[in-house]
This record gives sequence, C-alpha cells and structure tokens, in this order.
Amino acid sequence: MIIQLPTLTSRYTHQIIIGGDFNEDIINGASSQRKKCINDFMQDHELSSKETGLTFIHSNGKDATAIDFILYQNKYSENIIDIKKLNVTSNVSDHYPILLSVLHHQKKLNTSEKSQISTKTFNKRIKWDKIDTGKYASLISTEISSTRCKIQNREDIVSGFSTLNNIIIKATKVFAPKSNKGKKKPKLQVMNEEIRKAISNKKVAFYNWKNNGSINDQHNYYLKQKKLTTYELRKQCRLEIALRRINERQKLIESKVSDTKTFFRMIRNQRGKMSKHIDELNVDGQIYNSDNQIINGWHIHFEELAKKSVNTKFDHKHLENVEKEVKVISDICQERYIHMQVTNKEKLKKDFGIWILSLHGTNGLDPETILTLVKTYVLPILTYGLEILIPKGKSLTTLNLYHKKLLKQLLSLSTNTADPAIYILSGMIPIEAELHIKILTLFGTISRSEKTSNEWRIAERQLKLKSFNSNSWFIDIKKICLLYNIENIEKYLDNPLTKSKWKSFIDNKVQSYWTNKILDDSKMYSTLQYMNCQYTIGKIHPLITTKTANNRDIVRIPSRTKIATGTYIFQSNRASFNKNKVNPTCKLCNKSPETLSHFLLTCESLEMVRKRLVDIIIDMGSELLAKSYFAEEVDLVQLIVNPFYYTVNKCNNEIVQNIAGQLERVCRQLINNLHMKRYDLLTKQQKCEKKNNLS
Repeated sequence: MIIQLPTLTSRYTHQIIIGGDFNEDIINGASSQRKKCINDFMQDHELSSKETGLTFIHSNGKDATAIDFILYQNKYSENIIDIKKLNVTSNVSDHYPILLSVLHHQKKLNTSEKSQISTKTFNKRIKWDKIDTGKYASLISTEISSTRCKIQNREDIVSGFSTLNNIIIKATKVFAPKSNKGKKKPKLQVMNEEIRKAISNKKVAFYNWKNNGSINDQHNYYLKQKKLTTYELRKQCRLEIALRRINERQKLIESKVSDTKTFFRMIRNQRGKMSKHIDELNVDGQIYNSDNQIINGWHIHFEELAKKSVNTKFDHKHLENVEKEVKVISDICQERYIHMQVTNKEKLKKDFGIWILSLHGTNGLDPETILTLVKTYVLPILTYGLEILIPKGKSLTTLNLYHKKLLKQLLSLSTNTADPAIYILSGMIPIEAELHIKILTLFGTISRSEKTSNEWRIAERQLKLKSFNSNSWFIDIKKICLLYNIENIEKYLDNPLTKSKWKSFIDNKVQSYWTNKILDDSKMYSTLQYMNCQYTIGKIHPLITTKTANNRDIVRIPSRTKIATGTYIFQSNRASFNKNKVNPTCKLCNKSPETLSHFLLTCESLEMVRKRLVDIIIDMGSELLAKSYFAEEVDLVQLIVNPFYYTVNKCNNEIVQNIAGQLERVCRQLINNLHMKRYDLLTKQQKCEKKNNLS
C-alpha cells in the first residue's frame, strides 16, 4: 500500500489527508525499512503529522505503541485545528480512534437562489412503468410542432435547447405520478405513559438542537441528547411491543382447550386485512361456495395431501442413481468397519439430550415456555397408562428421580438443589401427585358410568369384599384417598359427582396436601432461607419469569436461581464441605471469608460492578416497599436475592407486578454482572498461577 500512495496522490490536486494504521512509529520509533519508506514519501510530497501518544492496545490490556497517524500537507497546515487521540469507553477495537479537526468553509446558498433553482429544475425520479408513454410522446410532439423556432446563430441554438427542455419538463409534470406531499407519518403501534414521556423528551431535545445551530458534530451536547432521546423512545416502544407479545402468549398458555373465542381470535390476527372471509374455495377445479361446502373442501384437500401420490415432475432416474450410490457406500462401510449396535435407550437418551440443550443458551427459550412444553408434551407421554399400572416402590422412586432431574436441567439448577426449590420455582407438583390425579380421574369416570356396566360392578365388588392388604387396583385407590383425607370412597361410587365437580374436588385435595408438604419441607433446608413461602401450583415463581423478550434477560436467570436456592459455590462452601483443608478467604480481595453477603455487598474487587446497581436497588426498593406500607426492617441481601420475600402477606397484586417489572430486573442484572466478573477474575488468577508454576 505504501508503494501505491505516490500514484494515488499524483491524481488529485486538492488537499490530501492520509490516515490509518502504518504498523510503524514514524515519529519516535526505531529506524527500519518501512519507516524510511514512509518518511521519504512524506518528504517528497511535503507531508507532516503530529504525535498523539500510544494508539495500539496490547492483548494484556496495556497501551503498547504508536502506529496510527494522520498525514496532512504542509501548505494546508494552517487549516489543521487539532489532531488528538480519543478515549472512547464503548471502543471495542485494539486501536484508539484518532480525531482530526479541519477548518472548512462552505458557501451557503441564499433562499432566493434556492427558490429559483427549485422552480427551474425537476429533480423528481420518474417511474416510467407507471406513465402512459404514448400520451407523453404525443404531448411533446404537439408542443414541438406548435413552437416555430428558427436556427440562424449560436443564440438560437441555446434558446432552442432551453425551449425543448421546458417542453419535456412540462410533459413530465403533467403525466408523472404526483408525490404524496404532506402525508402523515404512520402512528406508533403502541402507546403508554412511558412512551408519551419519551416523545415529549425527544421533542424538547430536537427543539434545543435546532435552536443551537443544528450542529452535526458527534461530540455536540445537543446532538447527543437528541440521539439519546430517540434511542429511549425506540426502546420504550420495543419494550411495550414485547410485553404485549408476552401477555398474548401467556393468554394462549393459560387458555383452556374448549376456549373457542381465543382460538378464533388468534386465527383472525394471523389473517391479512383482505382475507378475513373465504367466499369461494377451489380444490382440484371443484368450486365450493357455502360455509359447509368450504369446510368439506378443506377436508378433501387435506385428505389428498395425506395420501401417497406419484409426482410426474419428479426425476425418478436421479433418485434411483442416488439410492444405488448410497447402497454401494453402505456396503463398503459395513465391510471395512465394525459398527457397535446402538440400543433404543441410547437413541432416546441422545435425542432427548439434544432437545434439552436446544432449550438453553443465548437463543434459548425462557423457563415459562419450557415448562409449558413439558406439561403439554412430556408429562402426558411420561405418565401414559400409569393410572392403570400404578407404579410402586423402586419404580415410583425411579420415576420421581427422573422427573426431578429433568426439572433441574430445564431450570439450569445444580443436582444438589433442594427438592422443594424445584417445585416452588416451577409451580409444578411431583410426578407422584400427577399420577394420583390421573388415577382418581379414572375412578371418577368409572363411578359416573352405568351401574349395569362391567366396570362399575367390578368396582362395587372389589371395594366391598377386598381387604386392605389386597393388591387390587381399587384398594390402591382407597389408600390414595386416605393420603388426601378422602373418606368413605364407596359413597362417591353410589352417588357420583359430576365431571367438573369431581375434578375440582380431587384437584383441591391433592394440591392442598402437596402445597403444605413442600412448604413444610422447605423450612428444613438452610439453603432455602432466602426463598419465600410463595408456592402456587400451576404458576411459576416470579424469580424465573421474564417481562421482556430480551435474550440477555433469559441468560441471567441460571445464576439468579443458583443464588436464590443456595447452590452457588463460594469459597466458604468449599471450606465447609471439602475433606481437605480449604481456605474460606475470598480469592479476589483476600480480606474476609467469601460468603453470600460478602459477594453481594462488600468484596472490594467487585465494587466497580456493584456500586451503581446497588444504589438503584436501594432507591427503587425503598420506594416500592413504602408504597405497600411495609414497616418492618429490610435486609439488603434478602432484597437482592429475592425481593418477592416481602410480598408474601401482601394482597396487593400491583406491588408484585412493579417488583417483577422494575426491581427484579436490576437485581438479576447485578447478580449476573457480579458472577461474570468473579468468574473472569478467578480465571485470570488460575492462568497466572499456572504460568508461575511452570516457571
């Protein structure tokens, strides 16, 4: 590139400015062939530069050398105002940006000149495919024929070209599509109080920028304010759109199968403006007009799609050649290599593992959607038929262990997480309770059947004759009913409840029992001291909900849940549970034992990450709790780990929504930032220790 610079500079006669990475300190660096070549080039073309300091950042984070320069011509040195290095906090490059300020004069047109130019020219781009070219050419021919212009001298030629130009402009204005001047901009899709404030701030910032000269310098204060208010407005609009999308999805998740209104509303939203109704349907040349005919037409269409048909346009010869080649390759592989047989269990494990991995990560799903998928697709298959073959003993234990392991994986929890925490966070019940509900539901179906049916008669006989030690299915139901304090099951056989009442009855009994059991068990675990006794079956804990569609918010949830469930491993935990002697002192600051409160509040190495967010949490938490008339003493660690702890006895749902939408987001960000910074510092320490050990 240095060799090509003389050729490039010789082509231009105006002022030349060259800037970039020269890979050489051309001012204070040691002598080299590259430096000599650059200096010779600068002398030949009378170029100069200015020292701005070290501009290259080494991989260790320190400024290393100066290799970025801006060259300017000596004869224009008076126009160079300044050359300086910028220390931009958002810079992600390993080079500092260099700013050159040049004195420049731009001639400003008068308004009268602008108006004259606008009246004489027609700069609108013409869409010729939308113009009647025949009429356009006819008008031009008519105008030319009516213009009698004699060409005798040079002035006549100029006048003739001017007349021809005016004729073309006139014809274009007549037949060109008119511009939509004054058309209002499309209104915002959403509106709320925050968006109104953002619009007001944007208007004020634009007014201030306009009154102060409309300066387009990126370092200008008013231009920065204008851009910041624009960014804030777009941000609020995106947040509101995402929130409405999440609420719509939540309605679909919570809607029942029989909710036809929600189904048809979703169908209408998916359709376009011009396709709300189907008046006519064409299926293989057959026309269907009425509503019933259109439905039958759809049935016929999808039936044909499901049938195996021969496509005449398909290249069957190519398919045969491919199948022959695949068979040859398969035969060669079987002759040369011995393949281990893969069992169906291993296939299922692999496929399920891939499915689990796809739910996590940067582009993964949020916990609420994951748990909904589990309830909809996994649990029905996992418990299929087990209401008849009731699992007991080891089989039930294996099923319980698998269900808990699955939930831990989906919620990114450690394997040593306390069992009650899984159900409190997910809002789900143990697999044993799911089986009991299915078993009792089946018994309700039998009790409502005809008394002459075989099922009802067998149930009556077994319940009256069999002893409590029997292995009968109906005696197992008796035992399950005693567990949930449902006495005298025979009366529900003689006088059965309706389907809805029986379902409501058993749901209340089962959920009440397991709610009390899980909450009582949670009090026995010291790791769950910061988890509040807020367990609602069917509703996930607000600690793992997301109020936005931002993937960064989803990625922050795993570290959040580990802190809340007490499974985040600190140095003090290693010292308590390790057989070897482990120093509980924090490896980052080396001043005090690394505990949860030390990690969140006092570690000096994490102070830069912590300070701003902790101040926000204190201010926001004080305001929100004051609105709910909370008079007790507030523990800051508890507020950060689980701010919903202080809403257990509050019936006001608004305070819960405010904490979930405002305070929880900041707490989640703080914990994730501290976790990432701690991990980064510990990783650097380990690398330094390895280097020292090797040396």
